[in-house]
Amino acid sequence: MKEIIKITDHFSNILPINKGKYGFICSAINKTNNNRSRSILKVLKKNDKSLTEIECSKLIQKNSHQYLITIFDIFISTKFVYINMEYHIGDDFFDILYNSFKREICPKLPIIAQILQGINHLHNKLYIIHRDIKPENILYYSNHTIKIIDFNLSKILTKSTFSNHRCKTGVGTPFYVSPHVINNDYNYKCDIWSTGIIMYTLYNGIPPFNGDDNSEIIHNITYNTLEFYHPLWDTVPQSIIQLIQSLLSRNENTQPTTKKALALINLIINPSCFNFLYKLLLY
Repeated sequence: MKEIIKITDHFSNILPINKGKYGFICSAINKTNNNRSRSILKVLKKNDKSLTEIECSKLIQKNSHQYLITIFDIFISTKFVYINMEYHIGDDFFDILYNSFKREICPKLPIIAQILQGINHLHNKLYIIHRDIKPENILYYSNHTIKIIDFNLSKILTKSTFSNHRCKTGVGTPFYVSPHVINNDYNYKCDIWSTGIIMYTLYNGIPPFNGDDNSEIIHNITYNTLEFYHPLWDTVPQSIIQLIQSLLSRNENTQPTTKKALALINLIINPSCFNFLYKLLLY
């Protein structure tokens, strides 16, 4: 993390490309790089709301993972925070999510496995609950890989507190929040639920708890049952449906951890690994 006077001393050709709730996303040329490569700057106001994103970015910079966005550096001026990230060239995962059921745009199960691997690193190495896993926070690359981004709603914990911590603040995006988040009493399994919503939508094209507005969506998440009645599900293997059901269990105790969910995916892809993975699932 570097304190600076002007960001233009370090970057040129700074061009805004997107505006979010908490700041701007810009493309820029890194002056300090010999090859003057293009990268991304996330620009945040320097205040209490940016503290979580700064701390998460510092952790990810020190403990990188192939399915989390790469953080190169963090610059702090008197008024702003600039998080320098890798440049992304690829497709809009939101469009892919809602069209993949029509044709094999992306390999569905491997994509879910990548999302879970990224979350697994957050949970078990960095002790971070993301709390806003959704397609808009997943970058999709043309080689069918993903990276998780955007940590402004995340919760940073410690190794000793992570498993038992209960969050009491409802955050996230209506389509993807769990019933426990709606009730303001939840743990790290909220990221598992959100992944289940994404997985269901990849196979069906519509979220399992749809609605015309946020209040209807929240009502349906709270009270409706998970259904697989659409004819599209007739061609989906029962093992995949069972995995989705486990991810979207309303009982946090029966929801799998990222480790167990990944073992289940490996079992679906490689049935010959049953004996090894069965032992893994017992622990």
